[in-house]
Amino acid sequence: MSSAEKNKSLLISKIIKFLANNDLNNVKILSEEFVIKFPDDFDGYYFLANYYLKKNDFFNAEKSYLKSLKKNDKIDYLFIEIGNFYYIKNDLSKAINYYNNALKLNSDSFVLLNNIGLVYLKVNQVETAISFFSKSIQINKNYINALINRSVCFNMLNNYNDAIKDCKKIIKLDPKFASAYNNLGWAYLLKGKIEEAILEYKKAIKLKPNYIDALNNLGGAYFNLGDNKIAAEYFKKSLEIDPKNTETFRSLVLNKGIDINDKKIKQFYELYDENEKELENYNEKSIPKNILDSHSSLCFALGFLNDNEESYKDAYKYFERGNKLYRSTYDYNIEIEERLFLQIQEVFGKKFYDKNVENGNSSSAPIFIIGMPRSGTTLVEQILSSHSQVIGLGEIEFIKKLTSSAMNKVSSNNLKDIQNLSSEDRVELGNEYLDDVSDFIDKNKVKTQFTDKQMLNFIYLGFIKMILPKAKVIHIKRNSMDNCFSIYSLRFNGHQPFAYNQVELAKYYKMYENMMDHWREIFPEYIYDIEYESLVSNLDDEVKRILDFCDLKFEEDCVNFYQNKRSIVTSSSLQVREKVYSSSINRWKNYEKELKPLYDELNKKT
Repeated sequence: MSSAEKNKSLLISKIIKFLANNDLNNVKILSEEFVIKFPDDFDGYYFLANYYLKKNDFFNAEKSYLKSLKKNDKIDYLFIEIGNFYYIKNDLSKAINYYNNALKLNSDSFVLLNNIGLVYLKVNQVETAISFFSKSIQINKNYINALINRSVCFNMLNNYNDAIKDCKKIIKLDPKFASAYNNLGWAYLLKGKIEEAILEYKKAIKLKPNYIDALNNLGGAYFNLGDNKIAAEYFKKSLEIDPKNTETFRSLVLNKGIDINDKKIKQFYELYDENEKELENYNEKSIPKNILDSHSSLCFALGFLNDNEESYKDAYKYFERGNKLYRSTYDYNIEIEERLFLQIQEVFGKKFYDKNVENGNSSSAPIFIIGMPRSGTTLVEQILSSHSQVIGLGEIEFIKKLTSSAMNKVSSNNLKDIQNLSSEDRVELGNEYLDDVSDFIDKNKVKTQFTDKQMLNFIYLGFIKMILPKAKVIHIKRNSMDNCFSIYSLRFNGHQPFAYNQVELAKYYKMYENMMDHWREIFPEYIYDIEYESLVSNLDDEVKRILDFCDLKFEEDCVNFYQNKRSIVTSSSLQVREKVYSSSINRWKNYEKELKPLYDELNKKT
C-alpha cells in the first residue's frame, strides 16, 4: 500500500470514529481535508453529506451526496444511502429511483429490497411493499428487519394470522427482539384478543422499558377496554421518556387523561411555535414525513383541547393547520374515486339484480353497520353487541379483500363482468367471508349473529347482496355538517385521504349520499336506515326497532350499552362507554363561519 493510500485509509478511519462519537465538528474538518487531498475520491463528499444530514441541513447534504455519486457511480451502497436520504426527505419517487439503480448493481441485496418495501409502505402501497419484503426474505429467510416490516403490512391488511406467524418466527430467531412482541400485540388487538395483546405489549416493555411505541399501544389497549385511568398512566410514562412525543400527547388528550392546567400543555404550545418556525425552512412538498406526522398530531391535539374549553377560534386554527399538513401527505384525486363510485352504480344496477336470482350464502348471521366515519356506527354496534346473541367484531376488512378474490374469478378482470359469476362462485365467496370471520369468534361463546362495522362497506353493498343475500344491513346517517366537522376535527389512523380538506370532504359526503340513494332504489328491503339524532333523542324506541329488524328479542342490556366492557378499537371508545349524549348535535355551529367552504360545497346544486 502506497503512503497516499495509507493516509487515505487513516483519514477515513478517523472520520468514521468521529461520526460514531457524534463529534460533528471534526467530521466536517477532516471531510473537507479529505476532499482537498483526494479530489477524485467519492468518500470525502460522502462523509460531508453524512455531516450535513446529522445537522438537518438537507440542501447541502443533497449537494454533497450528488457530488459523491459523480465521483463514483458503481457502488451500490452509495445509491442506497442517497435513496435513504430522499426517503427521509419524503421525496419518495427519487428514493425509488436511486434504490432501483442500486438494484441494477446488486440485485441480490436483501437489505435494499427491504428498503424499497419501506418506501412503498410509506406511500400506502401495502401489497407492493409486501412483495419486496417477501423477496428480501426469499434471499435471507432469517432477515428480521424484513420479517418485522412484513408483519406490519399484514396487520395493516388485517391479515393477522400471517402477521402472527412472522412475529413468532422472529421471536424464535431472537427472543429478545422487543418489536416482535409489540407487533404481535397489535395483531392480537386487531383480532379482538385484547388480553393476549396486553400480555405481548408488556413483554415488549419488559425487554425494553423505554419502548415508546409499546407503551403507547398498551395505553391504547386499556383505552379500548374503557380503563381510561390505566391508559393515561402509560401515556404519561411514555411522555416522561420522550417529552416532545406529539402522538403520545394526542393519545392522552383524546383519552381525556390530561387537565387543561397541566404544565405539560404549556410545553406543547411552545413546541407548536418551535415547529412552525422550523417549517418556514421548507416548502410544502419538501417537509420531511416525520416532521409532518409529528406536527399534524400536535395540531389535532391542541384543536381538541381548545374545543373542549370552548375556545373555538383557537381550536379551528389548530384543526385547519393539522388538516392542511396531513392532507399534503396524500397523493389523492377525488375525481378518480368519483368515477369508481359511478362505475359501481352502473354495474350493480336494477337490471343486474333483475337478471340474477339470490343465490349466495344463505346465512343470516352477519349484520353490516355502514355509514360515514363519525356517523354513529360505533354506537349502533355497541347497542347490538350488548345483546346476548350478538358479538361485535368492529371494523374488519374482509369484504374489500373478497372483492379482489371475486375479480380473480372474472376472466376479463373487468368489473362489469362480475355478473357472470356462477351461483357456485357466489356461494363460495360467501363461505370464504364466514370462514374469515370465524377466526375472530370465540368458539366458547355461543352467538347466533355478529356485526361487521367496516363503515365504508357502503361502497360494496351490491357485492355483499350478491354473496350474502340474507345478511342484515343497518345504515346510520348523521347531520351532514356535524358529521363532516367531526371527521375534519380528527386525524384518522386508517387511510381516509378525503378527510383533510373541506371541499373534498363535502364532495365525498355527497358521493356517499348518492351511493346510498342508489342502493335504496335497487333493494330497499335490504337496508334499515336510522338517523343518529333520532337514536340519541329516542333511544328506547330506536333500539327496539333495530333489534326487530335483526330478528332479535328486546334485551334491556342493549339500552344500557355503556356498561358493555368489550374492546372498541376506534376514537369513539369514550363516547360509547357513557350514557347517550346530545352535546355533539349542532356542534358544527360553533365553527359556522370557518366551515363555509364545507357548507357551500354540501349545498351546491349538481
